[in-house]
Amino acid sequence: NWQQELAQILREHYDELRRGGQGYVALVRELEYEPARKRIVSRCQGSARQPYTLTMFWEDDPRDPDLLLQPTCTCPYADGAGPCKHTYAFTARLQREFSAGANSKLV
Repeated sequence: NWQQELAQILREHYDELRRGGQGYVALVRELEYEPARKRIVSRCQGSARQPYTLTMFWEDDPRDPDLLLQPTCTCPYADGAGPCKHTYAFTARLQREFSAGANSKLV
């Protein structure tokens, strides 16, 4: 279940980034749902001139009913340092979209 997996990622990996990442949730742009490539792509304006690219990859594991989700960001902090405030914002935005159900803005 997407909602449960996204909530778990937020709890386990983003407690320390919540404060900085909350302000970026509104900056996460249109969500591009690409089921054939098993990913959702978006952009988020950060401190760089160009927006960062955010991607949520997923895998369906036949041995486990849970989804395996992997958020990534192109910002310098996420490159080797682990989760960043942009991936927090992206994950929080996705959680809101999946909670919205039929009113979701996933395209």
